[in-house]
Amino acid sequence: MSKIDYPKSFQEFSEYLNSLNIVFEENGESFSYRNMTEQMFLLYVYYHYFNADQSSIADILTGDTYEEGSIDMISGIYIDKNSENEDDIDVIVCYCPDKKTDLSSFPQILKNEVIKGLFRTYNRRDKISEAIKEQEIKLDKKHIKIVFITNFMLDKPTKLKLRKEISGIKIANEAGISDETAENTEFLFYDGNDILSEILSVEKPSEYVDEATIRIDFNNNVLKYKDSILVNISAKSLQDLFNQYGSMHKGLLAQNLRFFVASKNIDANITASIQERGEDFWYLNNGIIIICDDYKIKDDKISLHNFSIINGGQTTYIIGNTDFEDDFYLQCKIIKNTQSDENEKIYFISSVAEASNSQKAIKSKDLIANRPEQRALKNQLKNAGIFCLIKRGDKVSKKIYPKKWQITKNEELGQFIFSFMYLMPGPARNNPATIFSKSGRYNLIFKQKYNSDLIKDLLIIKCAYNCWRNKIGKDETLKTKDPWKVKLVNNGLLFTISLIGIIAKLYYHEDYFDKILQETLPENRIKILSKLDLGHPIFNETVYEDKGEEKLFKLFDMVYTQFYRKGFEFLTSYKAKNDFSNFTKLNKNFEQCVCKYVFDSIETDTIKKYLASIKPLLHQQTKEELIENQKLLDLNWCADTVDKSSGVSEGNAKSIHERLLEFRTKTRKAKKIPAYYIFNDEQGEKIAEAAPQTLEELEALNILPPIKLKYYGKYFVNIVKEVLEDPSNTSEN
Repeated sequence: MSKIDYPKSFQEFSEYLNSLNIVFEENGESFSYRNMTEQMFLLYVYYHYFNADQSSIADILTGDTYEEGSIDMISGIYIDKNSENEDDIDVIVCYCPDKKTDLSSFPQILKNEVIKGLFRTYNRRDKISEAIKEQEIKLDKKHIKIVFITNFMLDKPTKLKLRKEISGIKIANEAGISDETAENTEFLFYDGNDILSEILSVEKPSEYVDEATIRIDFNNNVLKYKDSILVNISAKSLQDLFNQYGSMHKGLLAQNLRFFVASKNIDANITASIQERGEDFWYLNNGIIIICDDYKIKDDKISLHNFSIINGGQTTYIIGNTDFEDDFYLQCKIIKNTQSDENEKIYFISSVAEASNSQKAIKSKDLIANRPEQRALKNQLKNAGIFCLIKRGDKVSKKIYPKKWQITKNEELGQFIFSFMYLMPGPARNNPATIFSKSGRYNLIFKQKYNSDLIKDLLIIKCAYNCWRNKIGKDETLKTKDPWKVKLVNNGLLFTISLIGIIAKLYYHEDYFDKILQETLPENRIKILSKLDLGHPIFNETVYEDKGEEKLFKLFDMVYTQFYRKGFEFLTSYKAKNDFSNFTKLNKNFEQCVCKYVFDSIETDTIKKYLASIKPLLHQQTKEELIENQKLLDLNWCADTVDKSSGVSEGNAKSIHERLLEFRTKTRKAKKIPAYYIFNDEQGEKIAEAAPQTLEELEALNILPPIKLKYYGKYFVNIVKEVLEDPSNTSEN
């Protein structure tokens, strides 16, 4: 495989471009024939949106709209799932010539040509239309980011000036868009340093900054609490800290619940406060929290050791990227982590980070990022050679985890487990955020420990499926032989994982055949299969050999032909208009249409023929694993328990809520603290509805941060028990 020689202006990226060239060729795609600008664009997308996932090439190319010489200069369009809204539309404009040129004209190009090329429905480039259609993107009422990137490594003054001009672009309705869409469209700029930082955050990440010094307002002006302090940090000092260690791979923000996520209105307000009301910033901003192993104070300097900012990442990022002359100060809490055990250190960081962020607009997936079970999952998979990203913007070293299946996200893993083990592919695809936001789903998926080799097999299914999907997409004969196949396969990963889950369960639990045949209702048959019942791998090691993934193609074809496609055909037999994507977003389609053919094959005994055909791929179960499977069944974790309430009456729930409010009022007044320090309104309502009677049940609800659970949990469960045990309430149950 030949190595590409890149010109001098691309030398900083040549190693990573050559690596991406290899990944493209392994996925059956060409990379070297593309020009420098398109290669840089693909490199940025590969790292920024897909965390260097080698199985993502098909998805990357789905959003690729690059055409050399196009007037609109739009290189690609993608849904940014790491954004504040989780579904922002990012429009990438990449300009990477061989020689450095003047970029001053680009603000006008972005404002005019890019906007016209994106929003005009007539005469829109085919590639743009296809990318929008294939990703099911709707531009109306969406937050749109026009992202201009270049390989140029600009000096800071030039970069800040250009970034200010680009971020200040305003578009009007003469571009043919509504006022609302214009208001929701923002412009961003990243230079070569920013792109390189993203790459290094994957290749050479760091969890902490080893050592650095900050400056405070006056000599020894600190307020101590035990081993920790509260100070007023210089904004210039924080900016210097960011300039030196703010790159994503250097650890300054590594322990935050999430890395910086742009938010147009909030960012603009903070920037305005910095530039126009610096002297009032201390009053207007909540400040930052730093956690460290140690610190030393000398006059107006504080040296920090092994530290990271765990709250205030947005403030830090904006101060670091805003040009201001007069220094000002903001609050800074410096917490010394005195825990000796490494796991205790992690738990302490998790508790502080979660509690300090819980009152702010933060996503469910961010709030659980440092929970003990998430950390435990990450460590478990690390020991199995798998890197699991558990926070937005987290990065992975591709040198340590070079294989496609070695990288996953907790959300993706949650989708796979929800689909494979609990047969819920519809909600897993249609609304993956509820895996974290709905306590029932979260507990079902993440409160149990899964066999590491089983998880590994789920990831190999994903990688093999993507290869199979690429192969299907290039098969020209399907246009006449099976015109549905490409669309169904493009949308069918989770349905396929669920079907493989059923096949595995039937193979390893022979008694399921009789149990299913004894039931006549489809929903009862589904209940038998939708539970945690496998504690070992699915496949043998042959699927991990060189090109071993291709051995799963036969399995995918069988699942598609015998069950998945037949299910879609069945639906179209009585419902004429069907969308391929929407078909896989509804679990009733899986249960009533697809599983119909699974149960038919059980009744006719043909399922055993299918199992025999794939037996060479399957792991041979040991006696110990048979016993382990039974232990899992005894735990009775099943899909039927998802989102179930406690069953308390409406009257009891109301009484519990009233008693909780009384306790909060009394405690707030006695301790002179805000009410939300005890619980907020939403948490109170959920406790009343669920009525947990033990601390374990309360913790399992996944609605309280550890600190609230520690100090007030016992009072909450006592209130619940008192209400439920009150004889006067008996009639209501």
